Amino acid sequence: AAGQYLNISWDIFKGPNPEEVIGEMLKNMQGVKASHTTSRLDINITDKNSKQAQGQLVLNTNTESDLTDINNPKAGGNFTINITTPGYPAVLGTVSMAMVGNAVYFKINDITLPDSVSVTYSHLDISQLKGKWFKIDQDSITALSQTGGSQVTMPDISQIDNSELYKQMYDLLAAENIFSNTKQLNDETISGQNTYHYSATISSAELGDLANKLITLGMQQSGNASSLVANMAQAAVKTFVDSLGDINLEMWIGKSDYMLYRVKLDKIIDSEIVIQSLGIPIDNMSISATQTEIKLDLTNSNFNKAITVQVPEGAQKIEDVVLPLLKIQKINSDMRQIGFIAQSQFTVNKNYSSLCNRGLLNGYLSVYGKS
Repeated sequence: AAGQYLNISWDIFKGPNPEEVIGEMLKNMQGVKASHTTSRLDINITDKNSKQAQGQLVLNTNTESDLTDINNPKAGGNFTINITTPGYPAVLGTVSMAMVGNAVYFKINDITLPDSVSVTYSHLDISQLKGKWFKIDQDSITALSQTGGSQVTMPDISQIDNSELYKQMYDLLAAENIFSNTKQLNDETISGQNTYHYSATISSAELGDLANKLITLGMQQSGNASSLVANMAQAAVKTFVDSLGDINLEMWIGKSDYMLYRVKLDKIIDSEIVIQSLGIPIDNMSISATQTEIKLDLTNSNFNKAITVQVPEGAQKIEDVVLPLLKIQKINSDMRQIGFIAQSQFTVNKNYSSLCNRGLLNGYLSVYGKS
């Protein structure tokens, strides 16, 4: 008799409907203009047959951004990268970055490169670059691009309404309802907030459709209305997304404010399927016999709290450092070419007399004069 009174729905003890919570989160995230984010990205490549590791990339980020003042966007943070390949020395690097207005600043805190790179670029003293701030702006982009015979224009960040684009993206996410198979997991505390914990799936079809709409939205915002470019981009994205398959992820959403405090995903991709979907010929069978596991763990906090990012003192313009190095690299390249010609001439003539013409080394290298 007691059983008939206990046979009731237990849904009231399970919390709110997951779909409603996720929908509310997408609406609330539209209003985020400042936040702090930490993330870890792991990309592991393994042999499909032997399961042996073929390489790993680990990227850790700790960043904050503030787009409250559209005329003076600010961001800053640190990035650490670690690349390991069996049988080769690891590549390690830590970089600090800052953005104030329409200028970007970066500083190499530490870097470790393989000996082969150090030998190839022996003229480049990495120690001279460590610990110094460098500035990149439109003048930098213009100066560097002209060395290649073309000119590139840097987007004026302060003239792009990122906040509106950001809002429209979340509007689109909320309207599309791309999440399925939503399940409630154990609640947790993230960034000091009590959160609902869910797992969900994004199907490749839904993801492809969303990507196409985001491409269209981005082109409209940038003023580029070329249907040909949009169609080409959408076709390429669809082909790539279809090869990925469905994506499973976890979300942690604040109980009091319905903000996204953490997202986590783990996806294994068959390298051969992705390569074939992109239409790339598979000449290297070792690549086609691998699979790639992508793990992302991202945590948000300090929503809409103002940040302070200062212009680094004593920052050098990047072109003042890079252009002299590019000139040295060009000279080294020409000297290697001359060395090859000299060896060929000596093999044929047993001397170097034909190497000089009109008093100049090989005649046509007049840019360096008689010196």
